[in-house]
Amino acid sequence: MDSLSTLKKLSSNGNKLYLLSLRRNSDALDKQIEKLGIGCFFEKILSGHSDTKEGTLLKKADIIKQTIDNPEDSIIVGDTEADVAAAQQLNATSIALLSGIRSKEFLKSMESDYLVDGIGDVANINL
Repeated sequence: MDSLSTLKKLSSNGNKLYLLSLRRNSDALDKQIEKLGIGCFFEKILSGHSDTKEGTLLKKADIIKQTIDNPEDSIIVGDTEADVAAAQQLNATSIALLSGIRSKEFLKSMESDYLVDGIGDVANINL
């Protein structure tokens, strides 16, 4: 299933989807979301940035805690160690994507709950 179809399926099933990015340039993020036509699938689009690795790992969990009721009931999908670490800190389910910049071996070492090739594969997981 392609990414757009996956987002449609997940949002139509009553799931609340949030997009969280730690990009430095939030304007570029907004433009990319608009270009991809995916903004309508998300309850909220969040961004923030930290200049240290430790700050990034903590910041994602903090942003999620401030935004979502019962984050432990959430599913966090991402392609970096910060995404997996945030899920682990929140006792949430983590799905790591191999479509990002991190290697399979590196993401495996993070011990996410699921490891899939890309966002299109998320719809195939029975959660």
